[in-house]
Amino acid sequence: MDAQIEARGHEASGNAPVSRRLRHGDGAKHQVTVNGRRILLDCGFFQGLKALRLRNWQPPPFDPHRIDAVVLSHAHIDHSGYLPLLVCNGFHGPIFCTPGTATTAR
Repeated sequence: MDAQIEARGHEASGNAPVSRRLRHGDGAKHQVTVNGRRILLDCGFFQGLKALRLRNWQPPPFDPHRIDAVVLSHAHIDHSGYLPLLVCNGFHGPIFCTPGTATTAR
């Protein structure tokens, strides 16, 4: 099977040094397209400095209606905190994660 894969990270998460992203919570949102399916890896809030936190209220860098599924790596707020806003903005697909992550994220 030949898969067509394309990946796009949230523009702020990949450019900052790792130490800065870890200190301030990077608001992880990474869109991966596989065979035409759009999958969002993590859906997090920015934390830390006010300038970063204000980004949580900006429109996401993708159309939530066009995301087919979300995969959560874990339930920390910088990886799952944007989920309620994603749903409010039109996401209706499944969210995949471990049972422990589901319990914590609720």
